Amino acid sequence: MSTQALLRRAKKLAETGDMAGAEAIYRDVLTKFPSNKHAKQGLASLQTGTGSGDASLPAALSQLQALAARGAFDQLIERALPLTQAHPDALDAWMFLAQGFHATGRLANALKALDRATALAPKDSRPLIARAQAALDMGEPETAARAAAQARSLPGAPRTLALIEARALTEAGQSDRALALLDALDGGARLPGYHVVRGNVLSSLGQSRAALAAFQDARTAAPKSPDPLVNLGNEYARQELFRDAASAYEAAIALGGPNPQVQKNRALALSAAGEHEGAIDLLTPLADATPEDADLALALADVHWQAGDTKAALARLDTFLTRAPDNDRVRMKRCELAPPPPDTEDFAFLTQMAQDADTRSDAQRVFAHLTLFKALDKTGETARAFDHLATAKALRERVSPYDIQGFKQVIAALRDAYATDDFARVKTTPDGPRPVFVLGMPRSGTTLCEQILSAHPEVHGAGELIALRIAMAEIGWHYGTVGTPLDAPALDTVATSYRAALAALPTDRPVIVSKVPLNFVWAGVALAAMPDAHVILVDRDPMATCWSNFAREFRGTANAFGNDFNNLATVFRAYEVLRDLWQTRFPDRVHVVPYEALTEAPEPHVRNLLAAVDLPFDPACLSPEANTRSVRTASAQQVRKGIYTGSNEAWRAYEDQLAPLRAALDARDTTL
Repeated sequence: MSTQALLRRAKKLAETGDMAGAEAIYRDVLTKFPSNKHAKQGLASLQTGTGSGDASLPAALSQLQALAARGAFDQLIERALPLTQAHPDALDAWMFLAQGFHATGRLANALKALDRATALAPKDSRPLIARAQAALDMGEPETAARAAAQARSLPGAPRTLALIEARALTEAGQSDRALALLDALDGGARLPGYHVVRGNVLSSLGQSRAALAAFQDARTAAPKSPDPLVNLGNEYARQELFRDAASAYEAAIALGGPNPQVQKNRALALSAAGEHEGAIDLLTPLADATPEDADLALALADVHWQAGDTKAALARLDTFLTRAPDNDRVRMKRCELAPPPPDTEDFAFLTQMAQDADTRSDAQRVFAHLTLFKALDKTGETARAFDHLATAKALRERVSPYDIQGFKQVIAALRDAYATDDFARVKTTPDGPRPVFVLGMPRSGTTLCEQILSAHPEVHGAGELIALRIAMAEIGWHYGTVGTPLDAPALDTVATSYRAALAALPTDRPVIVSKVPLNFVWAGVALAAMPDAHVILVDRDPMATCWSNFAREFRGTANAFGNDFNNLATVFRAYEVLRDLWQTRFPDRVHVVPYEALTEAPEPHVRNLLAAVDLPFDPACLSPEANTRSVRTASAQQVRKGIYTGSNEAWRAYEDQLAPLRAALDARDTTL
């Protein structure tokens, strides 16, 4: 075959998309005739995606499609970029360029390419769909929702766009709109991914049981896909049903193969369930295989710490820092677990972070100030320590103010609901374990009391089981929101939801004790809904309690009242008011433990505590430090020391600085 015939064949192959065949011919020609300009031009057109004239465009697009299919996104960008310059009106070229940018994390560039694509084809839904997905990945859910809604309005738009819009609305805090959109979607349940999206929407609305049901429906609809199982595991973890979460993740791995993120989630679920050794066995090879992965190093350190092995946690962090000494997240975690003394490099690092308002986030500065407080508190430099603590708390309150008015409205509504003795009650008690709640102000000694009770052979300690909070959310009640009337149907919902959570726990013991201190707010509702339930309320000195709250950094927003002295005093007063109300309405099922007296003379108070929940005395309850169950609270290290009085007067080291707190407590709102 002549050289000219070979060149014509190569061009034909390129135009039909056979780039490899065309390239082979051009290279053969150049081997024989290195200076052949037609072969050089043909090879160059293959490598750049451009060519002389529009005839090369279909071939170039086929080449881009092949690169996208192989996941060669860097090459895709390299070849798509000059193609968009040579053919600025070629929609598909811009779409491929945006795909490459998106896949390589250059999301802002992807959006610019999609803007051009949208301008070229305003009635084509594809650019808007891609824009919605890119905006979601950028953390711009409002933009994503608008793009998805605009795309849905176009003729021929795929119905699955509603799922993208619902997800975006949920992430934008508009879950009610998202659920309405899904409910109105004709035949939506038959769409791939519908039940997963619906489950996440329901979860965000606090409808936990409905969310679990949706994820189970997703499993039925796609039995060979690991995605429903991963989402099911995530929902179990949100509800703190950690063993169920671990099982769901394990099943997802069995279906989809090893996935580092899912394996990490499984390990963290096992750790939270108290199975620390299993979690460490899972995480260690993952962390060793990818020593540059900070997330795995942090996860493994956390598991060691939860297991009570701070030395192993620090060793894992130090191992990572020898490779990446400038990783701020890992360095911060090390400082958190072992606050550095003054005159050290880490102390200077934290000081600079605390002062750098220009390049550091508010969260980083809060962390730095709190850790500096801990470090200086250890050395007895109380004035400097308190300055850092007060700065951190003021910054937290400014950035995320606590809704104290909403909280007060909830307290008022509960007082009205239980003002007289004719409130609704559930009168039947189904079979199953008997619930005991240990409640009070955070940092009042609830963890110690739970440890004492869970040392009893008839008791399972469930820890900070959030099931009651979830049950209250199902009837619309939150710490800052008044929900539906507390009538018989509402109480049935609460009881059913809570008992289902107890039934899922891995125990056959007849009594299950849980403690979420702030659930003192819902104690009366729990007692009205479950006739076999008992409530333990822990009283502690107001100054000791409020100082311990102020000196801690709690995750989440529920305890954010601890950032402000006046809010602290108000919540403490609310505890006193509800304590007295619940004792009045349920005198046989509410027992108050005086914390200071318990720590000074344990045995009589332990005996009274056990008798109050209808348990015989057991000497193991006098040694809660021997209880090896997992503790995942701010008191995790303290309860391992046993019953002691060392913390009762800790606030006096800061007595001068706490004068405003004492004044707020002295003047606390008696109208609550």
